[in-house]
Amino acid sequence: FTGAGAGISHRSFLTLDNPRTNDANVTITVFGPKGQVDAPGLNGLLVPAGQSLAIDMERVAPALGDLTVHISVTRGLVAASMWERWAQSALTKSVSTWVPSAPTPAKKVQLVGVPPKLNQSTLLVANPRPVSAIVQVKLVNSSATFAPTKNSVVTVPPQSTVAVPTDNL
Repeated sequence: FTGAGAGISHRSFLTLDNPRTNDANVTITVFGPKGQVDAPGLNGLLVPAGQSLAIDMERVAPALGDLTVHISVTRGLVAASMWERWAQSALTKSVSTWVPSAPTPAKKVQLVGVPPKLNQSTLLVANPRPVSAIVQVKLVNSSATFAPTKNSVVTVPPQSTVAVPTDNL
């Protein structure tokens, strides 16, 4: 999941469901703007057979900024979902929404159905690898494929998540 939060104003809640009759073992890795987030309690979690495990990200991996949460199942099967509660400021009312799962890390990712006007939006790019990733951003419209004038190349440090404002694309 990319775009999760683990702070007071942006807080995400992960649910792992085990539909099988055997226990599942799961390791969760969290990446933030400053690299991998220290969260030792997320290694080797047990999700009992036929049960769910709810995780408040602020309690287990408190961090500032947008986070990427990677779930690795070492034994068994789990279904993962995440919802979040966030507010623009301490004075505004919070809203809740589902966090969509992110595609598997790949050398080429295509986002479709992006609105034509992306005011106040952010593109989050995650790099789970132990080396920096250089990402080339290309935009496609009905008549051409082109590189944006700003942020056409984004460097993502090892094991981290970078936020790119879309108004700069």
